[in-house]
Order: sequence, then C-alpha cells, then structure tokens
Amino acid sequence: MIKDEPWPAIVEVGKLRVVSHAVDVIRLSHVHCGSFENAMDIPQTPGKRKRETNAPRITYHAASRTFDRLFKEESLDETKDVVRRKLGLPESSSIYLAQIRGEHTVDLEDEDDFDAFYAIAHSNMAVEVQVTTEENRP
Repeated sequence: MIKDEPWPAIVEVGKLRVVSHAVDVIRLSHVHCGSFENAMDIPQTPGKRKRETNAPRITYHAASRTFDRLFKEESLDETKDVVRRKLGLPESSSIYLAQIRGEHTVDLEDEDDFDAFYAIAHSNMAVEVQVTTEENRP
C-alpha cells in the first residue's frame, strides 16, 4: 500500500505511465482502474496473454520429446488432455503419468494421486513427470 507521502511515484498500468504523488496514485488506481491486489490483477492490453508467474513448472518426459508446461490443471483428466494435445494424440488414446522423484516414480492413476501431486508441485514449484503411451508401455 502506498502511504500519503509528499514524494512523487511512478505507476505503470499497461502502456500508461503516471508520475504523481501517492495520494493521486491511490485515487487513480481506485477510480480509473479499480483496486488491484497485486501486479497480476492489472488489466492487460487486449490480445495479449496474461502470463502466470506463480504457477509451478511441470517438465513432461515422453518417449518422443520433453516439454514444459505451467501447471494450471485442476484434475488428472485435464492434465492428461494437455499432454495428449501436445503429443498430437487422439482424445481416446490411453496415457499413463508418473511423477519422477529422484530414483523413484510415483504413479498418477486417480484423483487422490493427483491431489498429492498438486500439493508437491505447488510446494516445490518444479516437478518432472514421465509420460507413457499405450504403445510404449511395458
């Protein structure tokens, strides 16, 4: 929060740059732009994607490629759909996911597994997942 102090402040909202005293900055943020809790709440320029900065990064290792995604999914099915799309697999194809933890893998088979995975992903902010397709399964 900006205090009422007699020093100038610089605030950027999109492409608008305002240099003013703190009182005016507070007035600007509440009247013209709304109240923002953090920088991610500032309106973006139309047509540009809002980038997540606090989402965990998941590195997926498949037989054919390795790729990263920011973790925004809320279920195991959503996570599998993301992987299928990236690998160009049909929606009906079976894929198997397992979190890589050092020398071990932890299967992601149901929503309880996903809940534990979600917790560790948000705790560590970076997790690796092994992807196995039906044709690559032993």
